[in-house]
Amino acid sequence: DLGVAEFLCDRVAVMYLGEIVEVGSRDEVFGDPRHPYTRYLLGGSTPSGPGRTMLEETFDHARRAAQRHLAATRMQPQPQMSPG
Repeated sequence: DLGVAEFLCDRVAVMYLGEIVEVGSRDEVFGDPRHPYTRYLLGGSTPSGPGRTMLEETFDHARRAAQRHLAATRMQPQPQMSPG
């Protein structure tokens, strides 16, 4: 809840898709947000690129993360299970 953060916090961090994208003092983040997602949360413009929605970007991010996970697990030897 950004209203609570603005009231209670001296410093604020904004996360987007599991990564911190902006951090600063309350006055910096609320007074002059730098990241498109922070501006979006505060009621400004959309964080998506032209013709893209936040949902599309989130799905693309999840797809890329899943592909990286699959590639990493394929490269590791699989544990051997013994019968019974």
